[in-house]
Amino acid sequence: MAKTAQFTTTEAGEARFKRLMELGVFEGVPKAMALSTECRPLIEALHHVLAGGKVSVTVESEGAVSVFEDLQDKLAKSVEEANSLNAAGTLVASP
Repeated sequence: MAKTAQFTTTEAGEARFKRLMELGVFEGVPKAMALSTECRPLIEALHHVLAGGKVSVTVESEGAVSVFEDLQDKLAKSVEEANSLNAAGTLVASP
């Protein structure tokens, strides 16, 4: 049986994660969720990079500029807040 776990992040990290969910990084219903068809190859590519591999990514058409910039800003703020708290001695993660 699956067990729950606590994951500590910042408010910005939580906001970023929620926005990714809203935008469809996962598909399906809560009992049967999976990475979206569009996101799966990117996550698999990331796993190859983390395993020491080399990948290439091509953006075939740009998405909405406002959404892209919002996600970039959320990522930067999330990392900034996590680094600030980590420097102060509170261990948090930035998704």
